[in-house]
Amino acid sequence: MRIAARNKVDISRLASLVDDPDAKVRLELATTLGTYDSSPARAALAKLALKSSDDRYTTAAIMSSLNQQNVSAVLTAVIQSVSRDNASITSELISQTIAMGDQETIGHVIESVCHALDDLPKKLQFESVVRILDGRANRKLLASRLSENARALIAQTIQQARTAAANHATATDIRAAAIELLGREPARRRDDFKQMERLLVPQSPVVLQQTVVAHLARRKEPFVADVLLAGWRSHSPALRGQILAVLPSRAPWAESLRQRLESGIIRPGELDASVRQRLLDGAKNRSQWQKVLATQASADHVEVLQEFRLALKLNGDSRRGAAVFRKTCINCHKIKNEGHEVGPQLASITNKTKEALLNSILDPNAVVDAKYFSYTIVTEDGRSFSGQLETETGSSITLLAAGGKRQTILRRDIEELEASRKSVMPQGIEKDLQPQDLADLIQFVRETFR
Repeated sequence: MRIAARNKVDISRLASLVDDPDAKVRLELATTLGTYDSSPARAALAKLALKSSDDRYTTAAIMSSLNQQNVSAVLTAVIQSVSRDNASITSELISQTIAMGDQETIGHVIESVCHALDDLPKKLQFESVVRILDGRANRKLLASRLSENARALIAQTIQQARTAAANHATATDIRAAAIELLGREPARRRDDFKQMERLLVPQSPVVLQQTVVAHLARRKEPFVADVLLAGWRSHSPALRGQILAVLPSRAPWAESLRQRLESGIIRPGELDASVRQRLLDGAKNRSQWQKVLATQASADHVEVLQEFRLALKLNGDSRRGAAVFRKTCINCHKIKNEGHEVGPQLASITNKTKEALLNSILDPNAVVDAKYFSYTIVTEDGRSFSGQLETETGSSITLLAAGGKRQTILRRDIEELEASRKSVMPQGIEKDLQPQDLADLIQFVRETFR
């Protein structure tokens, strides 16, 4: 069916086609409604947008029908709809408005979003303002060109976001959306960054911590690194990995990391190979970074390593080594159906030279992946638990100790969480071993976990 020419159609009859069962009719309707500058046409376009949010072709046609005369009315109608499944189309409409670049129209959209109150879920309201601000920034549109009312509404919404982000009783998804609005106002930037730093704690749901890091990763301020690294000892392995992936992206942030490596706050072994390479590739003084990233044996194990180097020259016996493994290693490593996976899976170890295995056995703390650190949690009632941080949920943390013992602690009960920077693998096992025992153990590991 072909919709009749504009000058021959009653707009009320045209609007009734929004519910037409033929997708082709609705598609052509979407491309036609934008030519009519009337309230019924705008209402029909909004209704069609809501009904077709899962149809990318019709949605694209609706976007092509938007203009400075109808976009704010369409967006307002969408916001005020009883549907709560309008987040996607609302975002599309806002993006299209920003793309038009008309300051007056953008001002109308800001009023629609910020005045929505109960008509727009708070999460979607925060997300919409974020999209508006990001879109304007990308197009280098100056805030000063907005009306005083529009600027005031944005400031009001950002203040609401500060309150929501700090309120533990607020739903996590709303708090996460609110975080994206922090740091937007120059006069409050330092305060907002402090608020985000206070959210990077184990008491916060993991999604909030991740949102803070992702939000800060898009910033430019040099002191972002200080916020990300302030609570390093209490950061979980996953959060550490996310932060370390961010820091090499800007020279001032990388420099803050280098200073902490030099001071010993962070150890070189806590950085994986990809982060190390990015730091070296972006370094102006490569030799300086090579020096600071060099890993060395723990000072108290240098003599032990030297004493047991004899094991590298001895012939090992795999059968005797199996007995040593079951006696010494079974509480933290698994072989077939025996043991517990507290430490790394030995099959995943890529460097199985005798020397590398000797170093790992006798000096487990020299190079430790953060996920195998031993973490200690002290609860508000004074109890203490230690183990590998195995899993995190929005409300709890589970520690895995030697022997496969697990302890789950609610985030709200945590007073302190701290990584020891030591492997869950116990130190001092050489006290019960002779060089020949180590030679046998190394031979067993190399043969069994090829």
